Amino acid sequence: MSNARSSWWTTALVLGATLLLSTDAHSRGGLRPGRDKASQIFGGMYSGRHRFRKSWTSESLGSIKLKRVPGKIVWLNPELSMPQLGVKAGVAPTPTQLAQLAKLFGVLAVHDAKVKNDGSAVFPSHVGRAINPTSALRIVDASGKRINDLVVKGIGQTQKTYANEFNFSLKEAKVDADVAMNMRASGVRAYRPVLIFAPDGAPDKAIYVRAPDSMLRNVDASLLSPKELKPTLNHLVRTATRMSGNRDLTVKSWTEQYLPSKFGKNAGKLAKLGITNQGFRGLDNHGLAGEVVDLDGVSIGSKPSDVKSFFANALTTAVEQIGQKLPGSVDPGQAAASFERSYAEGLASSTSRIVLSEGTVKGLPARSLTKLFAGVDGLPYGDGGQQLTYLREKGFVKPGHMKGTILQ
Repeated sequence: MSNARSSWWTTALVLGATLLLSTDAHSRGGLRPGRDKASQIFGGMYSGRHRFRKSWTSESLGSIKLKRVPGKIVWLNPELSMPQLGVKAGVAPTPTQLAQLAKLFGVLAVHDAKVKNDGSAVFPSHVGRAINPTSALRIVDASGKRINDLVVKGIGQTQKTYANEFNFSLKEAKVDADVAMNMRASGVRAYRPVLIFAPDGAPDKAIYVRAPDSMLRNVDASLLSPKELKPTLNHLVRTATRMSGNRDLTVKSWTEQYLPSKFGKNAGKLAKLGITNQGFRGLDNHGLAGEVVDLDGVSIGSKPSDVKSFFANALTTAVEQIGQKLPGSVDPGQAAASFERSYAEGLASSTSRIVLSEGTVKGLPARSLTKLFAGVDGLPYGDGGQQLTYLREKGFVKPGHMKGTILQ
């Protein structure tokens, strides 16, 4: 074979091998074979980068150093897939996969400059105990759509004036996850639970990971400047377009129709379910994509609840803030009309009752059970055992553990 032909074949083989390797790497999510998957993903998740760094000022977006801590995954959402780790929806995770996830989410805030840190993450500056890693870990929902935003709660206080210790209880995390899974099954938009991590040094505490349609809450519409708010809303519109398939969405139609419809349907469905939460009175328990947030304070009832005014007020505040900061972007009257129509639809829709697992509520103090099931008619007062028996009989609690529970 001539030198020219030999050179041509060598080049072709190299190019073919390169293409094959790059394709294989793409199918693995860009991970290199033979190296620890969690270590590769961890560096990207906690690089301190985030898309909002491009549009938010340092006054609006904080940053915190983190260190790794050992622990275990005690619950994993069985409806989600994580292709890089081989985790598949509906398939029990392997011990190796659980160990990899524990390496990714076992983190604690570090305020002492002398303590070695393993990475960093950002958070909206008003947030006290949650961070937002990047989307380096690919998470896919049951419909095959990728989830881009993560909220990791319980890593210690993000503000430097507080001690760096775990600050979210395992019991709270389980209740929040169980309620959220029930709500989503009933068609309510709520932050999607991903997993619960229990640190070895504090087994009664938890790091609670959620995947919202947006990490933003209604309060952010009040806190962001017009310069920060505009690209933020553009991002929300792109996310809504991807999730809904509606390619005609604009900031104006999102604010006047899409967002109010989500608020309205949520309020109607929650009212019919008999769910209330005093936290819904404010802005912080409403996601800026129309989801409800922080469900450990909810009360479950037997009769329809009156939560409409909570949602209407939260929506009105957000719409007014957007309209003031971005003139011409929204007609408040259109938004109010969309809310009313959607509330009626949500109230008229069929919903399944919220039924929590006994493994979630067992061990809660009687006062906590009384608060959680405050709207259940005839609930005995003061005795946790009698309360559980009554709740089982009335169909508000079922035997066993929440689906996806790893450690009982």
